[in-house]
Amino acid sequence: MALKLFECLQGEKNILDLCAVIQHSPSPTEQTQTDLDLKVIELQNQTEKIEEEIKALEKVESIYTTWESEVQQMNGLANSQIQEKCRNQANCIKTKKMEVISLISGLLELAAVIVKLLVSEELPEWKCKQQMSCIGKPVNTSLELLEKWFSCVAESLLQILQQLKKLQISPVSDLPEVIQQISSFTTSLLKTLMENALVVEKQPVMYNQPHRPLVVRTNVLFSVKLRFLVNLQNLQYGCWIKAEFDKDVEEIKTIPGYRQFQFTAKDTKVMEQNEGLVADWDLSVKENKAKRKRSNESPILVTEELHMITFSADLKFACLDCQVKTNTLPLTIVSTTSQIPSAWASVLWYNLYCPAPLTKEEGLWFWIDGILDLIENHLKKLWRDGRIMGFVNKKKACDLLQNKQSGNFLLRFSESNKEGAITFSWVHKTKKVHAIDPFTKDELKQKSLADNIKTFRAKNGTDNPLLYLYPDIPKDNAFGRYYSNMNEVPINQPVTPYVKKTYVCEADCPSPRSSSPPQILMDMDQDWRDIRTPSPMLSPGTSEQLNDLMSDVLIYTEHNNNEEGRY
Repeated sequence: MALKLFECLQGEKNILDLCAVIQHSPSPTEQTQTDLDLKVIELQNQTEKIEEEIKALEKVESIYTTWESEVQQMNGLANSQIQEKCRNQANCIKTKKMEVISLISGLLELAAVIVKLLVSEELPEWKCKQQMSCIGKPVNTSLELLEKWFSCVAESLLQILQQLKKLQISPVSDLPEVIQQISSFTTSLLKTLMENALVVEKQPVMYNQPHRPLVVRTNVLFSVKLRFLVNLQNLQYGCWIKAEFDKDVEEIKTIPGYRQFQFTAKDTKVMEQNEGLVADWDLSVKENKAKRKRSNESPILVTEELHMITFSADLKFACLDCQVKTNTLPLTIVSTTSQIPSAWASVLWYNLYCPAPLTKEEGLWFWIDGILDLIENHLKKLWRDGRIMGFVNKKKACDLLQNKQSGNFLLRFSESNKEGAITFSWVHKTKKVHAIDPFTKDELKQKSLADNIKTFRAKNGTDNPLLYLYPDIPKDNAFGRYYSNMNEVPINQPVTPYVKKTYVCEADCPSPRSSSPPQILMDMDQDWRDIRTPSPMLSPGTSEQLNDLMSDVLIYTEHNNNEEGRY
């Protein structure tokens, strides 16, 4: 009995010990913050170490300068021993300088990692927490750690810039280009940090509605607090912030009757030192009815309109000259107290249910879905018979056609339409490769792709420039079976004395020059800014994989359709 009791107590103790270990183990967030804190400390320590190395280098350079001055005073009568000593000292300085530059390069790699973590992970995570706190979630939105990290990294980068300047003006300086490149990289890191350092610490909230932020009433004061996360002594009393209402809100231009507002008081303020570099603002807005036509009624309720305040500052600091800006979360504006519950519902809906912006990978699948639908409804036969090359970017199409005869063309899917579209590139008589604006699904409903190819002509020309489908298939052999009989009169249609009209596809030649996107993306036929295209869309070998994928999907779809038709 005693043994059994001992085993039970021992088991209970083991469970309690395990719970204690789990309880004291850091969460993933705490672990990330600890790792980042260690990186920042390492950055500071290494910066100070380099500072000591440069001070030692300056002492050696001072001795070298003294020796060199003595040699010059001897008017060339210095013995070979002194000259040799000067040469050795100069070589020693150059070697030491290379070591210091190598240390700085390694340090900047660490700084780049920290800046990326701060700007791409820690700051967005804090903004997400703040967004949730606005609608009542109890989360920690303290900026203490972020301000500490931003300030320490900025201070280290400024110190590195000063160190590079000392290396550049030293008596033995034969690496001006290398130092300049490192200095430019350091400046870019500092600029990235500064451009993201301005945040809205406290979102707009009325004093009489503290539990409902982001709901503002016209002509009633509301408070908003900004903080500049880089808290350095040199920035105090020199950072003027300007507030602008609905600066980048597209709905004002696109939705008729969308209300416009303006501030009733001064819209500029200087940041002050108050437990950090902050700007506490009391603002109020009024509707600008002069810019709103009475006849225009907005299709959405006033309590569903989302507005935004943009804060910006022109920052001139050290070697930097850049603009920093930030936005509030979308807010609603009411004119009466009775509208507040409805406006608060809009705030809740936006922050809880509005989808996040699509990632590049998600954008790819929407594009592929559009292409699948395009093939299924308009291009199935052409695709099955291998008439469409498909997933080829414009540059690759030009490379394939460059050495082909005049009139050679190929069909490819366009990236410039998320709904799915197809275009073709052809070799002109001038041996230049041109491309036509993509055919959309709506256009292909009116006239098939084969008929568009048959009747296509270049502007100011009478002949069809499309002669051979890549590689060398005569156009009519490739598409003849898909042409519709345009002169055929349908049965039971009354005969009229009129000649049936035919629509001809015509294009300027040469085709307008498309925009030049980054090379990691497929060339776009027209500007497409409302979709995020993956980077890169088609890597080497992906074209064949996508073609196989499309074939498999279409075969599977057709098989299912046939199976359903049997029952």
